[in-house]
Amino acid sequence: MATLDELTQGLQELAAQHTALGTRLALAAGELQNLGTPPTVGLVEEVANYRELFETLRNRAIALAKAKNINESAIPLNLVSVRELEAFVESLSQPSSQLLQTDPIQTQPLMGNDMILGATPPADWVSVVGLEVLVHIEGIGDRKFSDNEMAGTQGEARRLEGLQLSFNPRMAGLGIRYMGHVENVGDTPWVGEGQYIGTRGKGLRLEGFAAQLTGPESTKFDICYSGHFAGYGDSQVMTNGVLCGARGQGLTLEALKIWIKPKNA
Repeated sequence: MATLDELTQGLQELAAQHTALGTRLALAAGELQNLGTPPTVGLVEEVANYRELFETLRNRAIALAKAKNINESAIPLNLVSVRELEAFVESLSQPSSQLLQTDPIQTQPLMGNDMILGATPPADWVSVVGLEVLVHIEGIGDRKFSDNEMAGTQGEARRLEGLQLSFNPRMAGLGIRYMGHVENVGDTPWVGEGQYIGTRGKGLRLEGFAAQLTGPESTKFDICYSGHFAGYGDSQVMTNGVLCGARGQGLTLEALKIWIKPKNA
């Protein structure tokens, strides 16, 4: 059975063996559409080899997760991209004891408008690309926040049940996708901007989430996020597709922060 190091090395080798495959596929697709020129045999064979290697790594990662006694409902069986697989492998190396602070953070309960509008972040926390964050809060419903706010509640024992992210305003060449881990359901699919993940009114908590930037401008930025979990407090800051939370650990996500910053800022 593959180890985490072997899976990580395999993903690195997959990228190295097929450098710029996406670019070459895009060029071939353009020639096929505009001129009717079929892709070369070599390119078709390379794509088939890429898929075979990817599926082998995916199956080994799933087998390793099962060997770690992770609840099968918490193991995503619909991994369709290397980015998703990298994030999943990374999550296997980070148990909840590493993801979360062990000492609960003592906070005063939020009340009235404070609970709905969110808490003010530190003064030095400034996002360079605006986001609108919609969350579904237990007993309250849908509420919208900006990336300058804590989305949800703290100290009120109210779970987050769903999440939706949108740019405000949009930036040319920059996209976003995100997913969540739902109680008794497992991982949601990765979705794009403006799509809702999770549930409403079913009493199912979000136990984790991840987000990732896409598009040609994505190489200039990092997307950062953290969660506030009942009984634990604030998580560490995660970035670029790494799961914030844990699978199969019964965590309750009460609030989250998410923001975008320039690389190396």
